Amino acid sequence: MMATIILQPHVKGNLTPQKVLPFSWEKKKPMRKAPAVSKEEAKRRFEALANKAKKS
Repeated sequence: MMATIILQPHVKGNLTPQKVLPFSWEKKKPMRKAPAVSKEEAKRRFEALANKAKKS
């Protein structure tokens, strides 16, 4: 926060702490698309989960 306050007069526009010191865990990761699943595969997965739920 102090670095942002000190640097602000020397920078055009707004400066935020996230711009001055970004953390690695704050970086947005690109979304991956899930592979396409056929109707038959989706039905098989659903039935497997339903059977598993009945056993529990």
